[in-house]
Amino acid sequence: MGEMIPFNANSLYAQLQNSLKAWEATSLPIDALKGLLTIKQITGDPQGSLRQFIVEQIDALEKENKQHADLLRLRFFEGATIKEVAHERHLSRDQVNRQQRRAIEHLAELIYQKETALRQERLQDIQKRLPSRDYTQLFGNEKHKQLLAVTLLDPDKYHMVALVGMGGIGKTSLADITTREIAPSFHFADIFWLRFPQNNLSEPPSHYFVFNWVVSKLASHFQLEEHSDYHQFLWVRQYLNQARYLIVIDNLHNETQTPELFKKLEEFAVPSKILLTARVRPAPQSTVFSIMMNEIDLKNATDLLVHQLDAIGQRDKAAQVKEHMPEIYATTGGNPLALKLCAGLLYSLPLPIIIDEMEQRHIRDIHDLYAYIYFELWKGLSENAQILLEAMPLADDIHGASLEHIASVTKLPEKDVHHAIQELSQASLIEPRGSIEERRYSIHQLTRGFLLKEIIVWDKGPQ
Repeated sequence: MGEMIPFNANSLYAQLQNSLKAWEATSLPIDALKGLLTIKQITGDPQGSLRQFIVEQIDALEKENKQHADLLRLRFFEGATIKEVAHERHLSRDQVNRQQRRAIEHLAELIYQKETALRQERLQDIQKRLPSRDYTQLFGNEKHKQLLAVTLLDPDKYHMVALVGMGGIGKTSLADITTREIAPSFHFADIFWLRFPQNNLSEPPSHYFVFNWVVSKLASHFQLEEHSDYHQFLWVRQYLNQARYLIVIDNLHNETQTPELFKKLEEFAVPSKILLTARVRPAPQSTVFSIMMNEIDLKNATDLLVHQLDAIGQRDKAAQVKEHMPEIYATTGGNPLALKLCAGLLYSLPLPIIIDEMEQRHIRDIHDLYAYIYFELWKGLSENAQILLEAMPLADDIHGASLEHIASVTKLPEKDVHHAIQELSQASLIEPRGSIEERRYSIHQLTRGFLLKEIIVWDKGPQ
C-alpha cells in the first residue's frame, strides 16, 4: 500500500523545515508537504507548485507576525546564515535559532489551520454526495471491509474492484461504510457515487448505454455539460488519468457486466479506482478484482435480527427470536435484508406462524423467500401505508425523500403520512436516513424491484 503522509502540526513543522533548508537547492524534497489540499498544483511543475505555496504562506504569515515572516525570508530566500542574522539584529545565535524555530512553528500552525478547514469543507462535500446512511452498523462483514479498504488504498493493484453477492447481502452498505472511512485520508482527490437507475427501463441496457451514462454523470461533476459527448469523454478521461479519484458505480444490471463495458471503464482507471456493486461476478477474463460477499453466520444473523427488533420497537420479542433462531436461519440464511424484513413480519404475525408457513411453502431460493415476506408484509399494511409504499420508487435513489415530498406525491394529509411512515418503519419496509433535523426516507433496491414488477399480482398471493 502506498505510504500515507501523516497530517498534523508536528509533521508539517518537520516538512516545512526540510523544504526551507533545501530552498537554494535545485529541487526541494520530493515528498515535502505531500498531500496538502491547500497547495495549488501547477500542471507539470510540482517543484514550482511547492515553492509558490511556501512563498504565499509566508506572505500570509506577515499579516500576523511581520518579524517571523521577515526572518524566514532572510534566512532561506536570501540565504543569510545564522551568524549573519545574529549580527544584523544584534542577537545571539541561540536567540536567532529560537526565533527561527518559533517562526516555522507559527507558519506550520497557520498552514495547519487552513488545511484543516479545507479538509472539513471537502469532506462535507463528499459526504453530501454519498448515499444517506440507512444503517447504524454492519454485522459479519469486518473482513470484507478490511480487504476492500486495503485494495482501494493500494495505488499499484486492482484499479477496478467489484463487490459481488445476491440481492440484500449488504453490498451497497459495505461500499458506503468503507468509502466513508477512507474519505478522511484524502487518498483520493475526490469521490463520486453513481447509482445506476433501475426504473423506467423496459429491457436491460447495452454496455454503450451504461458507459455513456457514467461519462455524463462524471462530466456533470466536472462541470463539462456544455461540451459534446465525445469531448466530455476526453475531458473526463484526462481528469481521471491525471489525479487519483474513486468512482463507485452501484447497482449494475447483471446483463450489462460485459467484457466490453469493463474494457471501456479501464480507460478511466489508473491512477483512479472504480468500485462496482453487482450480483454477478465479472467474467474471469476481465481485469476486475472481485470480492465475494457471502451470507453472515448464525451469531451475526442473531445479532442483526435483535438489533433490528430494537430499532423498530420490538425488543420484547428478542428472547423468543434467540430461542428459535436456528429455525429462522435455516430458512432465511444469513441474508441481512431478509432478516430485517423478518423482524418486520414479527410486528404483525406470531413467530411460530412465520416459521410454520416458511417450512410449509418449501421455499426453494432467495427469490421465493422475498416473495413470501413481501407479500405477507403487504397484506398487513393499512391502505395509507400501501399508498405511501407504492409511491416510494419515485424517491431519490441516493438520498431518499423528505416528508414534504412524500406528502405531495401521495396527496395524503400530513397526519396520515406520519402514521404510514411509522407503520412502514415498524415493518422494516422503509429506511430512515439523514439526521433527526433533516429526516429522509427510502426503500431498498429489492423492495423497489418487487413494487415495480410484482405488485400488480400481489392480490393473488406470491406466485
